[in-house]
Amino acid sequence: MFTCPDCNRKFKHKNQPHSCVVLPVDIHFENKKPVIRKIYNKIISSIKSLENISISSTPGAIIISSKSTFLAVKPKKEKVIIEFLLDEPSDDKIVKKIVKVSARRYAHFVHLKSPGEVNMNLIHLLKYSYKLINE
Repeated sequence: MFTCPDCNRKFKHKNQPHSCVVLPVDIHFENKKPVIRKIYNKIISSIKSLENISISSTPGAIIISSKSTFLAVKPKKEKVIIEFLLDEPSDDKIVKKIVKVSARRYAHFVHLKSPGEVNMNLIHLLKYSYKLINE
């Protein structure tokens, strides 16, 4: 585990590329509809039981990590975009886009417009992403 001496964020690899700009989480919800914060809160409450997670806020996203990043949350004006890695493509209908990022990892992108979309299937995918980075 590597801790950046400039921003104190923890990373899996030494000198891993990242932004040292750390912002308050609340800045991501300025000028956004209240539902955007409710979606974020539901995501966080659904994964709060996971061990050793940390939340950091960068200019582009709210990053949720354990040994490595397993979830990026990007609040937008009308929706929340989340990105997480899995070891194979998911056929869940909530997944809007999948990108192969390495030989064994696929980035999954989900667009959420209501807290109700943070359902058991999505929570299962997020917890599985967490499990993969902690193996």
